[in-house]
Amino acid sequence: MSKSIKVRSVLLAAISLLTIFSVTACSAGRYGSDQAPKTSKYILDNFEKTDFLDPFKNGNGDIGSTMEAVVQLSGVGYKEKLVKVGKWLSSNTDQLTSAGLKGQYLFAAQVLEFETDPTVAAQLEELKLLINSDGSIKEETNNFSVGLVVFGLLAAEETDLAVKVALHLVKQIEPNGGVKYYLGDMESGPAADVTGLVIMALQAAKEFSSGEDKATLEFAVSRTSDWLIGSSYEGRFWLGDTTADVSGTAYAIMALSALGENFEQPLIWLKEQINAKDNGVVSAWSAPNSDIFTTNQSILALSKLSFIDVLNNTK
Repeated sequence: MSKSIKVRSVLLAAISLLTIFSVTACSAGRYGSDQAPKTSKYILDNFEKTDFLDPFKNGNGDIGSTMEAVVQLSGVGYKEKLVKVGKWLSSNTDQLTSAGLKGQYLFAAQVLEFETDPTVAAQLEELKLLINSDGSIKEETNNFSVGLVVFGLLAAEETDLAVKVALHLVKQIEPNGGVKYYLGDMESGPAADVTGLVIMALQAAKEFSSGEDKATLEFAVSRTSDWLIGSSYEGRFWLGDTTADVSGTAYAIMALSALGENFEQPLIWLKEQINAKDNGVVSAWSAPNSDIFTTNQSILALSKLSFIDVLNNTK
């Protein structure tokens, strides 16, 4: 190899490293900054008594949607507006009826800094009892929920157990690299939201792994991200069956953001789904009206952030 080629190779390697560092720095710099404040306000305005979301309008509040809002809105700078939400969550743990909800609760507790509340330790112990020695969940649990379990365990600093659950989640990846709600379900294909969340969960758990486990998680992230990137519709959005999947696209954007991959066109498309009337996000089933669930799941993506950003910025 000539001296000039060697020099160019060194320069290219240095540029590549600078690019990686720039992506990481940009992601960290965006945390807490809202690039779609009117859309975030749509969710904040939908809180009842400022302490829970009630998308079904039954007066009881939906704990899953409320916890999703905690993670999404905190990441773009609204944690201080959600103080009362933590009190409502800790008073309604009877609604935490699945492993996924328990994991989500542990994550939300860390985000809102009420992790010392007795209910958090109790939910952690209950969640541990639901996890088998091989990392699988004893009750029937879809793969999206298992992704939430991983994030909850990481937030609670149960990193070894989180890695074990993540390694079991690797076994749920379909042969084509996508992830369905349930492995091998013959009535549905891999979903962008499930695959996106699983990618984030595996990527987050990988940082606490080593040796063969780390290599397994790295390969799994590579497989699932290849499927995610290759399965988009014209590089702009992802489909749910035959219609545009807005929430799936939002989760895909979060996953690509976490990996430092390009998501420019999907982000442009997601912004196009914002309703000019009230700044909520329109879904295929709510059109022409905005949808609380879809808007709730799009907040971080609209600001180029992911669940990993939120996890890394918890107390």
